Amino acid sequence: MLYHIAVFEVDWLYVDILGGDYDMDHRIPNCPPEIAAYLPYPLIMEDRSYTPVEGELLGTHLERLSVIREAFLEVMGGMSLTDFRTLRPSDDEMVSPEWVVEHLSQHEAEHRGQIWEARVAAEAKAEAGD
Repeated sequence: MLYHIAVFEVDWLYVDILGGDYDMDHRIPNCPPEIAAYLPYPLIMEDRSYTPVEGELLGTHLERLSVIREAFLEVMGGMSLTDFRTLRPSDDEMVSPEWVVEHLSQHEAEHRGQIWEARVAAEAKAEAGD
């Protein structure tokens, strides 16, 4: 889920807000190379399921999330209020950076709950000796 959160934030920033294209092979071509370096896996596999990322340390995920959030905040911080509220074309609709920020907040909140549930289940399993 942590990789999923990171890629979605990059996708919304560099595709929907800044107007690039998403490509399954190249991930997000218009995102800077220093950001793309943190996204070694595609978001979606050929069967349209999210790419599972296993075996990475938590620190690797946290660094990825931190670098991406810093880039996101840099773009948002330099945006005027008018630009922040200006609609941009998205896949099926028009969205503003203001809406994207609200959407990403909700997206992360939902996944935070799922991560908590997974943690509680893993701790219970460890305590039971399984």
